[in-house]
Amino acid sequence: MFSGEIPDIFGNFTQLASLRIGGNQFFGRIPTSIRSCQQLNTLDLAANMLNASIPKEIYGLSTLVRLNLRQNALSGPLPAEVGNLIHMQFMDVSDNQLSGNIASTIGSCSSLQRLFMAGNNFTGSIPSTIGQLAYLKALDLSSNRLTGTIPEELGQLQYLVQLNLSFNHLEGAVPMTGVFMNISQDNLKGNDRLCHDNQTTAEKLGLPQCIAKRRTRHLLLKVILPVAIVACLMIMFLCFACKVIYWKKQKTKRGKGRLSSPSKGLPPKISYSDIRLATDNFSMENLIGKGGFGSVYKGVIRNVEDGSCTEKPSLLIDHNGEEFKALVMEFMSHGNLDKWLYQEDDEESGLYLTLSQRLNIAVDVASAIDYLHHDCDPPVVHCDLKPGNVLLDDDMVAHVGDFGLARLLPQNPSGNDSSTIGLKGSIGYIAPEYGLGGKPSTSGDVYSFGILLLEMFIAKKPTNEMFKEGLSLNNFATAVNENHVMEIADPRLFKNNWDNSLQRTDIGYSNDGSSGNSNTSSGSTIYSLDKSRELVAAAIRVGLSCAASSARDRLSMREALAMLEKIKKAMPQTNKLY
Repeated sequence: MFSGEIPDIFGNFTQLASLRIGGNQFFGRIPTSIRSCQQLNTLDLAANMLNASIPKEIYGLSTLVRLNLRQNALSGPLPAEVGNLIHMQFMDVSDNQLSGNIASTIGSCSSLQRLFMAGNNFTGSIPSTIGQLAYLKALDLSSNRLTGTIPEELGQLQYLVQLNLSFNHLEGAVPMTGVFMNISQDNLKGNDRLCHDNQTTAEKLGLPQCIAKRRTRHLLLKVILPVAIVACLMIMFLCFACKVIYWKKQKTKRGKGRLSSPSKGLPPKISYSDIRLATDNFSMENLIGKGGFGSVYKGVIRNVEDGSCTEKPSLLIDHNGEEFKALVMEFMSHGNLDKWLYQEDDEESGLYLTLSQRLNIAVDVASAIDYLHHDCDPPVVHCDLKPGNVLLDDDMVAHVGDFGLARLLPQNPSGNDSSTIGLKGSIGYIAPEYGLGGKPSTSGDVYSFGILLLEMFIAKKPTNEMFKEGLSLNNFATAVNENHVMEIADPRLFKNNWDNSLQRTDIGYSNDGSSGNSNTSSGSTIYSLDKSRELVAAAIRVGLSCAASSARDRLSMREALAMLEKIKKAMPQTNKLY
């Protein structure tokens, strides 16, 4: 999560061989002092927010073998100097704002094996010099503005097995050799003017068959055919064609805007072209954020119901440059939980999560994870629970998102199975046993949920400065008993007073921390901060029980859910929500 500009400090790093600082939040320009790193073979700045053009100094690093600049906001052309990278084997500049023609000197990068340039604004034709890249295995030029025909030279690359040219403005016949013999429709679609000479293959690729070029050698002989017969045939054809065109126009008018299903809510099938249209071809204006698995965009899917055009809810689209995975979900208008817990202007805006809302969100999240653990077959482990992955809809109902690290638990787990997760996940939320090579488990999710629950009521990240020197969020909360809960809890939880007529209800815990019924008088009893403190303390205790160091000591998610629902029922119903 590093941020700010990358410091221009590379002047003395003459022996640096590898620089990998991708997946952060760096912005600004790529420092030009990197030209001093004349031994550099790997440069990875992917998934940041870098802008401006790619400095020409990078193209002077002749030792460079791997260059990854994908998922930034880099602009400008790919200059002719790119041909200097003669030892380059891997180059990925996809998902940026690069423009102009693809330099023909790219053919001088004779060692290239993988070249990814998708999701930019490149124009002009595909350089035929790419056919000089004898070792090229993968090429992705999709989602650009390329025009012209597909070079026949691409079909002559014997090692090329992955090729994606979709969503450009290419035209003409698709080559019939090499990689094109097994190319799929998905890798060519979005090019309306492409065709194929073979009728069977054309149908398979969803393309029209190319019209054969007619020889003009015997044109005069054809002209002298009986005029009457020709005229008759033409009249018949034109009449038929006019009827077909009229019928198609009427059908188009009636069906314009229809998606694949008239059912309510989001349509079950949303095509890639629908998503491109909804996001304006994945424009930067619709970019919401970026992560390790792709970029997230906002869009609007339109549908027609009962003859009237209605706009469907906004969507989040996860788009990855190398491949597109159809992850489309309803747009969560209130963002994620992390934003609500730590927004900087809450004092000015007066917007923050009340105790009631936090309890509701805790129950929502626990219900979702309980379903994954106990109602799915096989059980699903999320592996990355944290506030940033809890999304809030229009009604402040919580939804668990980002299943990029999720795992299915095996039916017959073997004790000899190696870990498939290691330290993957988010620092501070990872269960201790994962750090020792433990396999994904439901108890690992319970630990993460416990940390998330404590964070919701303490409003301190597990990576906060105060938890250094070996003091964790868990044992920090353990050190404070219920009587001091206000010293550790988020002070915003106690801003609202309870109604004077409310009675104290049973939440299953007494003031000394033991289980039991709380006392109630026969008449009305006034509770304000005491009631708030009691509920917060109960929720923190559930969090501590989930975040126990030993997996054997943790609650199950079903047990945690039951406890939270009991606490929620004890919440006075007339509490102010805002």
